[in-house]
Amino acid sequence: MIANAAPRAFYEEPIWQPRAHPSLDDVLSTTFHPPSPSVVPPVRYDTPGYAAEKLHPAPATGVHPRVLVTPEDVVAIRARVAQGDAAPLEFRTLWTRVRESRSAFSALVARDDTLGRALAAQFVEKLHALEPKLDRLDAQPDRQNIWSAERSLIASQDPEPPSEIWTLIDYDYLHGWLSESDRELAERIITRLVADRFSNYLCEPDHFLINNHKGFGMEFIRLMLLVEGRPGFPAKTFARSADKARAMLDWYLSPDGMCYESIKGWLNTSAFVAVGRRNPQFLRHDHLVAKLRFFQSTLRWENGRWRIRDEMRASAFHVIWLMRFLYPENRSYDLLYSATLSSHDFLTDAAAKWPDPVGIAPELLLLFAGGGSGDDRAGKLADWTSQAAIDSLKLPVTWHDDLRGYVEARNSWRIGDLHLGFVNKQDFFYGGHEGSEANRLTLWKDGVNWLRDEDLLAVKATGLQNMLTIDGHGLSWPPVPGVWLGVNEGPHGISAAGDARLAYAHNKIMQVHPLASASGKLPYYAPFTEKNFDLTRDLQVAFHPGTVAFNDGYAHTDYGPWSGETRLVEFYGDNQPVAQAERTVHLARGDRPYVLVLDDARRADDVPHLFESSFNLPDDAVVVDAKTTEIQFQNVEPSELRESEFLLSAGGTSRDPATGNPVIKKGDPLLLIRVLHRNSDYGYPAPRIQVLPARPERPFNRFTQLVVPALTKSPEFRILFYPHRSGDPLPVTAWNTDRTSLTVTLGKQRDVYRFARTDAGRIVFDFTRDGK
Repeated sequence: MIANAAPRAFYEEPIWQPRAHPSLDDVLSTTFHPPSPSVVPPVRYDTPGYAAEKLHPAPATGVHPRVLVTPEDVVAIRARVAQGDAAPLEFRTLWTRVRESRSAFSALVARDDTLGRALAAQFVEKLHALEPKLDRLDAQPDRQNIWSAERSLIASQDPEPPSEIWTLIDYDYLHGWLSESDRELAERIITRLVADRFSNYLCEPDHFLINNHKGFGMEFIRLMLLVEGRPGFPAKTFARSADKARAMLDWYLSPDGMCYESIKGWLNTSAFVAVGRRNPQFLRHDHLVAKLRFFQSTLRWENGRWRIRDEMRASAFHVIWLMRFLYPENRSYDLLYSATLSSHDFLTDAAAKWPDPVGIAPELLLLFAGGGSGDDRAGKLADWTSQAAIDSLKLPVTWHDDLRGYVEARNSWRIGDLHLGFVNKQDFFYGGHEGSEANRLTLWKDGVNWLRDEDLLAVKATGLQNMLTIDGHGLSWPPVPGVWLGVNEGPHGISAAGDARLAYAHNKIMQVHPLASASGKLPYYAPFTEKNFDLTRDLQVAFHPGTVAFNDGYAHTDYGPWSGETRLVEFYGDNQPVAQAERTVHLARGDRPYVLVLDDARRADDVPHLFESSFNLPDDAVVVDAKTTEIQFQNVEPSELRESEFLLSAGGTSRDPATGNPVIKKGDPLLLIRVLHRNSDYGYPAPRIQVLPARPERPFNRFTQLVVPALTKSPEFRILFYPHRSGDPLPVTAWNTDRTSLTVTLGKQRDVYRFARTDAGRIVFDFTRDGK
């Protein structure tokens, strides 16, 4: 009977064939992606003080240079070169670098015909070498995406990759030394490279332009503009590119000015200037102005000078220089400009190593250098070491970004006054360059970075970043975002809080391309398929509310989500079962400012674990005094009290030759650390200062740390940090019997904190000063 049964048709799953990349038609379409969310608040282009006349429009078709600088700019730079020693030091330093590079631009500025003709001849040789290589580029399956195709050739170990592509940028400066036939050859090759191609930044929805590689890819804009107005110029691709440049400012920078990527945050100012010359409104984008507010908020006083916090890997200065050039009457930008010179010796010393970041063009730096309203007529900068000069700016003492999850708060803008930074990053949406910033804090006062601001690129370990670990275990990398609980500011202080439970409990899956994906067959992306073999069965689709909102509705495009980082939907894996990981910080402002740090954490198994809050101290920190029950009694169980105190100095403290004790003079900077409570079932391990030594060849890897431990179900760390100077009064602290109220008395000032818990177990408090 079975043998005589009619044949049955079984359902077969249709085979989906994704593409590695969209096509040029796709990226030029405004309907290929669903519209990105609206930017909230809407972007404004009416920022006051913008000097539109500073940025000359592109010259007539066929006139060069035209992409980044114009003939008028070259004349201005030549005039500054002619000033010789009267020109600002930073300009002279940059010009020395450019002149010694013997580049095409240096030949143009110096009117060096001998060098120009020699470079033009070399340029033509490169054109002849490049042209036949383009056949191999065109044979790549990803040929239309120049970002991918060029890298695929390199990844496939092509013996002669088209490395000359980006030397074509010199065409803008060598144009006058090329014959008509050589110009025709150059434009033919450039047109062939740009006419039917695009780069990575055009592949994605607007709100995904939050990765530094998109800025790198925008060098393609400069390549296109070499043939602007000429036959074959891809006008539609440039127009779409300009729109994507706007989108990058919309999304890579938050409305409060913070970069999405805190490790490698970076902007291609060269591409933005090129677009801005053709769209005068573009560089009035208020997120760029907000970026400068962020830079102001993170200024720190060190070694008698202001310094910038370079979250952009030694390239923050070029954004500051651009904005100062465009807003010449903004004196707060002069302060930032001055701080860049204090922060980077390579800007004033031609012998210092140049970081050479992508997209930072020396020709623009020469245009931007000096000449602002902070200069006097001799080219000297205003004296920003003067308190009166700082006070004249009337800068805000608080900056916070509730989209990203950051706050920078000062006691005041008195030089050397207390400066607190706190972050619980809540928008790590997809593969980028992010640090593990879950309730991380930094502290500055009196020119000392008391709670050190470590390099997030080099130091990803949670226990080395002023954060909490559980049994030595912290966050994974790449991290899952936390939840920012907000900022509360009153007349006498400011508080901020973050919930890092998700960041501790999960890890993010990143840089995976499915084995069956078309992208995995491309040499550039093939290594990303290897991560498939690391995947486990405990994966969960990302459920962080911000990540869901960011991705929902955009994962269906047939080339896979986003970029070369990940071609799966966003997944989380298990890191450690954490039920609670919250930190609250409070800056009590006044004549004697201090900081309270409150940590509450719990593992999901609700059994005792070793919780440790670690804080990086200055490398040269010296213990002046220590008062802990463990030191005092040294018994098996030293005491039921869980209070400790350390007094530290820094900055090359001398020692008494007879006793070896630190010699402290009145007015020396000190840090009092008072562990007000730690809910530990046992007295040991005790709070301690530890030194993690570095290898001689890597001295920057030395760590001096305060470690506050608790062996418990929930540590309830309550720690007071009081940076002050020797001779200042010390705080007197007292708990009530059930530790629901803490009184901090400093001289005549009396602060009272009343603590309670929410239904979810989070610590909250109210704060009054002198009964008000």
